[in-house]
Amino acid sequence: MNKQELINMFTDFIEERFPELIEESEPSFQNGDYYWVIDCFGDAIIMSWNGDVCDKKALKNNAIFKTEEEAKFEAERLKVLRELEKLGRPFVDGGDNWGFFLNEKDDLAVNCLLNCRCVYGDYYFDTAEEVEKAINKIGRNRIKKYLFRVE
Repeated sequence: MNKQELINMFTDFIEERFPELIEESEPSFQNGDYYWVIDCFGDAIIMSWNGDVCDKKALKNNAIFKTEEEAKFEAERLKVLRELEKLGRPFVDGGDNWGFFLNEKDDLAVNCLLNCRCVYGDYYFDTAEEVEKAINKIGRNRIKKYLFRVE
């Protein structure tokens, strides 16, 4: 028995014994339905569902969006995250970990956190000036919109 035959046998076993698991994971797409993905250039592109391996892999990886707006939002959110990743650094135990958070006025506030991780993601800086520089470079409104979903 080769690898593919073994996989098929296991899949058949699961489908027969646990149909409720299969039903929950079935896509809500029909052949010919359109959906949106983010391509390797960071652009939102439209695709047509035909139930092939690529469609199912994209669905499994939460890479499918029902609207162009959702896909564009996620593409921009990922860009903001990468920019923060490039400008910041991971949390340092016992170190000065400057970061920003969303305050009660829906604005970004800068703070130094010595022993707790409570900013969005794992993006810390050595000084308050570095935080402000990152906020200015990325854009305060972009950070608020794409990280905290505040307009």
